Amino acid sequence: MITPLFTTLLQTLNYDPPKDLIDYIDQYYEQYKYRGLQRSSRIGWQSKPHKIPQLQPVQQYLSDNVYTGKLIHGNAWININSTGAYNVSHIHANCDFTCVYYLSDECSKLVLEHPHLYEQHNSVKAITDIELKEKYNIKVNHQLSPKKGDLLMFPSYVPHRVETNTSNKVRISMSWGAMSNQELQRCSWYTDMDDPRQS
Repeated sequence: MITPLFTTLLQTLNYDPPKDLIDYIDQYYEQYKYRGLQRSSRIGWQSKPHKIPQLQPVQQYLSDNVYTGKLIHGNAWININSTGAYNVSHIHANCDFTCVYYLSDECSKLVLEHPHLYEQHNSVKAITDIELKEKYNIKVNHQLSPKKGDLLMFPSYVPHRVETNTSNKVRISMSWGAMSNQELQRCSWYTDMDDPRQS
């Protein structure tokens, strides 16, 4: 008998990107394209985390349809990867869940890495039964091919990266952290920030 233990859940929904959100991103990028951040992005562009009212319906839809109870959503940031851009492996600290929302047709692969890879690499590789590995989804990493409108949520301790954009189209996504309500007041990540365009 085989019993899976300590399962990590990836929850995937799809929500058609709202036009007012797309318009907001276009306007924001035009204003701040020379003032982007370098967090996990290499060659690409990232905004600073800030409150985006146009994203609220998407976040509400996520909260209403996942299996993790009520969520408190943090400030989001915009990711824009042109040709050649990619994101290095990272996690999202000070939150329970990582949320990613895809707004463009170009969606380079998102790679989720085993959170205990250094401890369990050999034990994973030692399993030679292919059917067993497929049945229980046993891998050292999972390569996902998101599409426009996909809305992903997974535990924030899972390292992840984005492969290089090899197309001639721009990859646009948004990311943010979410927490259970009781942890809200503890994390500065969730401080209500003013719209940076007003500063």
